[in-house]
Amino acid sequence: MLGASNLARSLAHGVMAARTTLGVPLSIHVAMGHGRSYGVQAGWIGKKFSGIFSCDLWRVLECDSTSPTVAFVTDVGNDLAYEIPVGEILGWVETCIARLLRVESQVVLTELSLGPLERMSQSKFIAFRALCYPRSRLTRVEMLDRARALNAGLVELARSQKTSVFSVPNAWYGLDPLHPRRAHLREYWQTLFALSTGRQNSLDEEYHAWMLRGYLRLLVTAEHISRHPSQPSCRRTIVLRDGTSIAIY
Repeated sequence: MLGASNLARSLAHGVMAARTTLGVPLSIHVAMGHGRSYGVQAGWIGKKFSGIFSCDLWRVLECDSTSPTVAFVTDVGNDLAYEIPVGEILGWVETCIARLLRVESQVVLTELSLGPLERMSQSKFIAFRALCYPRSRLTRVEMLDRARALNAGLVELARSQKTSVFSVPNAWYGLDPLHPRRAHLREYWQTLFALSTGRQNSLDEEYHAWMLRGYLRLLVTAEHISRHPSQPSCRRTIVLRDGTSIAIY
């Protein structure tokens, strides 16, 4: 699972969807973090992560390349706010997908959510930029132009690599233009796994295991606040009772 804040917010739902769709035990590898970039060291509120493109996940994946793999490439968008050229971002994503395809992964790529961005007023855009990306000086028009170009490139990349692509419905967003409302996170992961495996995960008691959801959320929170900024590539592995391991990079 590759992503940024959306992945961090919804990891518990992703893990449970994986368990109900694929069975257990699983080996889950996650590169995520609020403000995470695909190619450069970046983060949010003093928390820094290495770029997904260069993190240790790829070395570990190559060592376990014989296992059937399902992969999700999400949250491609932070780099726009870091003023990285669109072509460079697409190059990072294309390399990540190529690495996944080399180990015969079933890959799903998520599009950018243009609708919520296009609905933002100028004043809201300035406030949002100051809060989340204080160093960015892109105007609203520039950001939208780059977002449209990046999204078109992602769709073309998915077509050329013959990977599935998912566009989050605009109705799933509220005031926050970057993150779907929490009420839709379960459906989000159900849809991603249905695209990757062709199977809809079962709606069983797994999703009523509130203690598991709370446990995973606490682990994500602890990971976010405990990792020292000078160690952006360190790895933490969590093992659940069913033998499922979750490695966070």
